[in-house]
Amino acid sequence: MNFSSDIFLGFADSFSIWLIAKFFVCFAILIYVVFGIVVVRQVFLMTETVNNQLEFPLKVISVVHFLMTIVVFLLALFIL
Repeated sequence: MNFSSDIFLGFADSFSIWLIAKFFVCFAILIYVVFGIVVVRQVFLMTETVNNQLEFPLKVISVVHFLMTIVVFLLALFIL
Protein backbone atom coordinates (compact mmCIF):
# COMPACT_ATOMS: atom_id res chain seq x y z
CA MET A 1 0.00 0.00 0.00
CA ASN A 2 1.56 3.23 -1.17
CA PHE A 3 0.62 6.36 0.77
CA SER A 4 0.81 9.42 -1.39
CA SER A 5 2.33 12.50 0.18
CA ASP A 6 0.12 14.71 -2.00
CA ILE A 7 -3.00 13.42 -0.28
CA PHE A 8 -1.48 14.07 3.13
CA LEU A 9 -0.34 17.58 2.22
CA GLY A 10 -3.74 18.41 0.77
CA PHE A 11 -5.36 17.30 4.01
CA ALA A 12 -2.86 19.27 6.08
CA ASP A 13 -3.58 22.45 4.10
CA SER A 14 -7.32 22.22 4.64
CA PHE A 15 -6.94 21.23 8.30
CA SER A 16 -7.06 24.16 10.69
CA ILE A 17 -6.33 23.96 14.39
CA TRP A 18 -8.23 27.24 14.86
CA LEU A 19 -11.40 25.70 13.46
CA ILE A 20 -11.20 22.95 16.05
CA ALA A 21 -10.48 25.52 18.79
CA LYS A 22 -13.52 27.56 17.66
CA PHE A 23 -15.69 24.45 17.82
CA PHE A 24 -14.57 23.62 21.36
CA VAL A 25 -14.96 27.21 22.60
CA CYS A 26 -18.46 27.47 21.11
CA PHE A 27 -19.35 24.08 22.60
CA ALA A 28 -18.13 25.21 26.05
CA ILE A 29 -20.14 28.43 25.81
CA LEU A 30 -23.18 26.41 24.73
CA ILE A 31 -22.80 24.32 27.90
CA TYR A 32 -22.68 27.60 29.84
CA VAL A 33 -25.96 28.66 28.16
CA VAL A 34 -27.51 25.43 29.44
CA PHE A 35 -26.16 26.32 32.89
CA GLY A 36 -27.88 29.72 32.57
CA ILE A 37 -31.18 27.97 31.81
CA VAL A 38 -30.75 25.81 34.91
CA VAL A 39 -29.99 28.88 37.03
CA VAL A 40 -33.16 30.66 35.86
CA ARG A 41 -35.24 27.54 36.51
CA GLN A 42 -33.78 27.07 39.99
CA VAL A 43 -34.29 30.72 40.93
CA PHE A 44 -37.92 30.61 39.82
CA LEU A 45 -38.50 27.39 41.78
CA MET A 46 -36.77 28.84 44.84
CA THR A 47 -38.83 32.02 44.79
CA GLU A 48 -42.03 29.95 44.67
CA THR A 49 -41.14 28.18 47.90
CA VAL A 50 -39.33 30.96 49.76
CA ASN A 51 -41.04 34.33 49.79
CA ASN A 52 -38.89 37.27 50.78
CA GLN A 53 -37.96 40.76 49.66
CA LEU A 54 -35.24 39.57 47.30
CA GLU A 55 -37.63 37.64 45.07
CA PHE A 56 -37.87 40.20 42.27
CA PRO A 57 -34.17 41.23 42.20
CA LEU A 58 -33.08 37.57 42.10
CA LYS A 59 -35.39 36.84 39.19
CA VAL A 60 -34.12 39.89 37.31
CA ILE A 61 -30.47 38.99 37.93
CA SER A 62 -30.99 35.40 36.78
CA VAL A 63 -32.80 36.44 33.60
CA VAL A 64 -30.17 39.09 32.80
CA HIS A 65 -27.46 36.46 33.37
CA PHE A 66 -29.21 34.11 30.96
CA LEU A 67 -29.60 36.82 28.32
CA MET A 68 -25.92 37.69 28.63
CA THR A 69 -24.95 34.05 28.10
CA ILE A 70 -26.94 34.04 24.87
CA VAL A 71 -25.26 37.29 23.77
CA VAL A 72 -21.81 35.87 24.50
CA PHE A 73 -22.64 32.69 22.59
CA LEU A 74 -23.83 34.64 19.55
CA LEU A 75 -20.77 36.90 19.68
CA ALA A 76 -18.53 33.86 19.82
CA LEU A 77 -20.24 32.39 16.78
CA PHE A 78 -19.81 35.57 14.74
CA ILE A 79 -16.40 36.73 15.98
CA LEU A 80 -14.55 33.42 16.13
